[in-house]
Amino acid sequence: FGEASRAGKVLEFILRGSRQICIMATEHEDFIHDTQIDYYGQYLASCSSDRTVKVWQIVDDNTQNLVATLRGHEGPVWQVAWAHPKY
Repeated sequence: FGEASRAGKVLEFILRGSRQICIMATEHEDFIHDTQIDYYGQYLASCSSDRTVKVWQIVDDNTQNLVATLRGHEGPVWQVAWAHPKY
């Protein structure tokens, strides 16, 4: 688990149980509107005015791997959410 804040094209987040602030370049081409870390704290999704959603695997405090870039939205993507793992 963790918390994320967004400003422009860079994310800062703190993983639960860690005291280190993680900073990552998102590869978004425009302002980031929302971010969510999944239930298990293993993936982070971000969405942007560049009309994409990006999904990152959080390996550790210093390593995040881009897993997918979801394209096809006709306008800015304002919000992302993860389903509870039960569903």
